[in-house]
Amino acid sequence: MKILLTGATGFIGKHFLDSLSKEHEVVALARDVKRVDIYQGKNCEVITGDLRNPDIFKLIPEGIELLCHAAGVLGRWGISPETYRDVHINGTDNLLKACVNKKISRIIYISSAGVSGSGMIDEQSPYNPKSIYEMTKAEAEKRTLAFSKNHGIRVNILSPEFVYGEGNLHILGLFRSIKQGSFFLISKGEALVHPTYIGDLVQALNLVIKSKTASDKYIIAGQRSLTVRELAGIIARSMDVDPPRISIPYPFAKAIASSFEFAADLFDFEPIFTQSRLDFFTKSKACCIKCAITELGYQPINLETGILKAVSWYKENGYL
Repeated sequence: MKILLTGATGFIGKHFLDSLSKEHEVVALARDVKRVDIYQGKNCEVITGDLRNPDIFKLIPEGIELLCHAAGVLGRWGISPETYRDVHINGTDNLLKACVNKKISRIIYISSAGVSGSGMIDEQSPYNPKSIYEMTKAEAEKRTLAFSKNHGIRVNILSPEFVYGEGNLHILGLFRSIKQGSFFLISKGEALVHPTYIGDLVQALNLVIKSKTASDKYIIAGQRSLTVRELAGIIARSMDVDPPRISIPYPFAKAIASSFEFAADLFDFEPIFTQSRLDFFTKSKACCIKCAITELGYQPINLETGILKAVSWYKENGYL
């Protein structure tokens, strides 16, 4: 199969490329091709372009059967709301139009479980995004599903939650702070998180591609949810250090986040603790993955095994 993959230089996209290029002919759309090591030795054609360009369809070769849309802007400090809208919404619109122009018959869109907010999430959960990242991902997901109905193009949405694993530098700070003993719990670390190993997300992608009866949307996550305290303990044990024991009240943590953000705005630096990170560690989120298990045969690995794989990669590459 000939697949167009967006976001191939990102954390998730690189893992997708590694897997897809073993069985398929991949065309990778990237804004920056300086990282040539990503593409070496793979059955992959690289086209340079920005999905925010309305004429992006002109760069896409003929014969594409599937668009795997994994490009996006990670939620982090200092990115304007306009950038999120431009990439997630306008960029997705441009790709959808390209699908019509190039007669691409199938789309797999990588969304986020966060578009449904906090609490217990499944495929029927209503949209309830809180951050600009989640709001724009939710809008892109809605437009993709509407596009499917209007144009008769098959669409599958994969919505992972808190993806970790080899190569994820976005959450490296969590592992480092636990190793250094500087990580602190908030409200005793009782909020729920539901980590997803990157290899499991790749597994889900391949299962959906092969399935002829896959549903419109699947929530993808690990075997189980657990408290922040439990997760920090597992990460600590994987690095042979003591688990975090210090806990601070939520109001105090909120004040710290506000202070960091105020100083960051004033002196133009990236704060180490923000309201977004506070929400991540205090707003419970758990996912029901029954549909992916029963319909696709999805089988996530043990969390401890996944964390060990991530820690080993960080150590081997000099990050820990």
